[in-house]
Amino acid sequence: MEVILAADIGTTGLKLVAVDAHGHICAEMVEGYPVDPKLQKGGTAHPDTWWDAFCNGLKTVLGQLSPEKISREIKIAAVALTGQMQNLILLGNDDKPTAPAIVYSDARAEKEAKACEAMYGGPQYLKRALGNWKGGFSILPKAMWVRDHWRERWAKTTKILLGAHSYVAM
Repeated sequence: MEVILAADIGTTGLKLVAVDAHGHICAEMVEGYPVDPKLQKGGTAHPDTWWDAFCNGLKTVLGQLSPEKISREIKIAAVALTGQMQNLILLGNDDKPTAPAIVYSDARAEKEAKACEAMYGGPQYLKRALGNWKGGFSILPKAMWVRDHWRERWAKTTKILLGAHSYVAM
């Protein structure tokens, strides 16, 4: 039996499902994970929380698909990932986080956003040019904030990811 695994790495938890070629759900799980209470107003999350939840969810779903229960071999045809985006996830040469991820709802970089707007023709221009300008919630101002406030962590950063699902995919 071939299945497609689909996972949503959300703000407060993971949802994982296995679907067969006919669109039938063969196995599924939903599991919350610890969330920093400050996330309601922005904040950070540790990317390994997402990875650990995905691995645990995978074990759960694959356990539900065990050959003893289904009586045939299982082949994973594809894995689809989605999740929270507009996070600033900083990685070093070893692909490990150099800092907690600054999540999409964090607007600590308002000052940096204003500097971008002044430098590049205002918020309306940036919105037209980029199609997705959210001021202090945007990635560029968050990266500037890290550069200015977490200098050591920024110096160790060699890669930036923008979504929880991107970290899990690595």
